[in-house]
Amino acid sequence: MSADPTSLCENGTGGYNVPTGNTALDSFSQTSSNDPTGGLGPCATLLGSTNQVYQSDRDYNDPLGMNAQGQMAPSGGPEMRSAIYGDISGAQPQMQANTNEQEAALQKAAAQPGYANADTLANKEITGGFLNGSPQLNNLLSTTRASGESMLARQMANDQNLANVQRTGILTGANRQIGDQNAQIGEQYALSGMPMSTAAQEAQGNNAALQNDNANQAVAALDAQNNASLANLQGQTNESLNNTEAQTRYQDYSGERANQNNAVNTLNEATGAPVNYLSQTNAAQLSPLSSIAQIVQGLSGGATTSYRPQDIVNDPGAIQSIGKTVSSL
Repeated sequence: MSADPTSLCENGTGGYNVPTGNTALDSFSQTSSNDPTGGLGPCATLLGSTNQVYQSDRDYNDPLGMNAQGQMAPSGGPEMRSAIYGDISGAQPQMQANTNEQEAALQKAAAQPGYANADTLANKEITGGFLNGSPQLNNLLSTTRASGESMLARQMANDQNLANVQRTGILTGANRQIGDQNAQIGEQYALSGMPMSTAAQEAQGNNAALQNDNANQAVAALDAQNNASLANLQGQTNESLNNTEAQTRYQDYSGERANQNNAVNTLNEATGAPVNYLSQTNAAQLSPLSSIAQIVQGLSGGATTSYRPQDIVNDPGAIQSIGKTVSSL
């Protein structure tokens, strides 16, 4: 029995040689350089061969060229990529944990109660809720007025006490003067040994009445002056308090009008800030995946994911050549 012609395709090690036509790749096969058939012997010569050459296998070769032995050695790229992919897989849990913390922080920032308070304040500003003052402003003005009126009352009391002292001094001085004059007249009559006449007594009475009248006029003038001074002091104080209150209310109104005009911006910030925080959560969730995708893209040379490419190399044998020749006759 003749031998199976396909057994000629065996390479003697239980396998089959698959020449690619690429010297670099063929160096990894057990093909003998002396075998003109590329290791397939008469099988390749008679039947030909169809070989699958994977492009990725070719990429494994060192891009810098042959080594010192004149061979195209493997680059080690697949192993290195595999190690990097392994590191990425190991880092993914921590990356996800960091992402979860970032997302929680963003959600916490968006939920801060201050934004709700700012929203309420801005809406009240927009509707003019503070244009007519506030309880705090009213308390301030009331305290200021009460303090001014208290100072006025003390000042008026001091002025009145001074006027009373002056009045007492005028009346006391008049009475002392009347007594001194009467004493002098009585002493003159006593020295002369003559009794005081009726005319002299009348003269004393008239003098006392005149002195009292002068004293009363001086007191009345003093009272009038003091009352006018007190009234003027009170008027000036009230005017000052009124001006202070009016100026304070005007400043408050002007400030609140400015706040009202800016309240729309405040409202936008109060409502937009939480939205901005929440919008960043999507980016936070995609950030690890985006980082991994960039690494993978870099390791793949920017190529997109696809099926493993392959080249089909057809080497016709003698029988195929004869068949083609016969078919063409």
